[in-house]
Amino acid sequence: MDSVMVDQPFPVQDLQRSRFNEKDDFQQLDEVGAGSYGRCILLKRKCDQALRVCKIAKRIKVRKNEYEDEYEDKPLEASILLDILPKHDRILCLYDALVQSTTVQLYYEYYSHGDLNAVIRHHDNNWVYIPETFMWHVYLQLSEALAFLHTGYDQRVCHSVPANWRPVVHGDLKPENVFLSPPDASSPNPLCRKYPSLVIGDFGMATLMECNRAGTLLYQPPELPASTRKADVWALGSIMHKMAHYEEPISSFPAHLPNTDENVMEWYWSPESRVPKSLIESYSPELHDCVFETFTRDPRGRIDSLSLFKKVQDVFAMVIMPSLEGNLESLLPMALEDKYYDENGVTLQASDDTEREFFTATEFQEQVCE
Repeated sequence: MDSVMVDQPFPVQDLQRSRFNEKDDFQQLDEVGAGSYGRCILLKRKCDQALRVCKIAKRIKVRKNEYEDEYEDKPLEASILLDILPKHDRILCLYDALVQSTTVQLYYEYYSHGDLNAVIRHHDNNWVYIPETFMWHVYLQLSEALAFLHTGYDQRVCHSVPANWRPVVHGDLKPENVFLSPPDASSPNPLCRKYPSLVIGDFGMATLMECNRAGTLLYQPPELPASTRKADVWALGSIMHKMAHYEEPISSFPAHLPNTDENVMEWYWSPESRVPKSLIESYSPELHDCVFETFTRDPRGRIDSLSLFKKVQDVFAMVIMPSLEGNLESLLPMALEDKYYDENGVTLQASDDTEREFFTATEFQEQVCE
């Protein structure tokens, strides 16, 4: 790894599809997330009023030799989204990464319609089930995204898998990491014209090789801890399970065991706790069968993401699409006014106060990372 001067700002110059410039001026509108990773700030760019999300995270130190560490050049998340993956409609768009002395700024597309978890919570709070048409829409788009990450399959470009593809494991697939954007009015699929488009985001746990690192516990497979392509497939099934039952495919803590924190945690980390429920009868057998393809306990027998996408696509085309003809008004209505959301889907009152000061990227980093 080449060494990086850490005593002054270091703008990354060699990132593919870079559309940002360190001299761009931004106005801070709101903070839309914070955690151990750092902070996420909603910004407005002065030149064109475009909204972006800036994730400001600490740079990670890596072992240089036996006696000293050094900062990594840029996060693997940035390398995956900028250098490795081609642009894809189902994958979070990262525009640029600016590496500073001890922090890195990642400039993302802003998805104004919140996340999938907010949709799930809305229906759960109102005691109504999510319509099956929206379930199929989510399943189609997320299985398409996973097939692309794992194999490079992109039906818009070619109906074969590229030979030299570097598989990407997401490692933390869950409703909170699925973002919503406006429907695709030009799509031949009526669901895509009616429903929000889905985008997989938050690649902070993504890897280029399979390993035993765990993402969010409740979406981990029986072979946990696992960050593998088959674990991603289980996590996708867990999202569908959460949409159908408003809970993850984890059985309740056994009543015969002492209810201690240690026992509860041990239970949730155990393979035995992974017990998916059958979908309720209001959902079709076809949807049930497609979802349970992801829940084979042995990962060696679990369906891979490309086979899953093709199966979901085929079943939808043969069984579901014919029933939709002339019946589009029965689809779930979605309110899609532009709003600002925090990481939990809560609407923020973002200000258009024109008196707020604009900062360059470097000045902005100094303001928020003091």
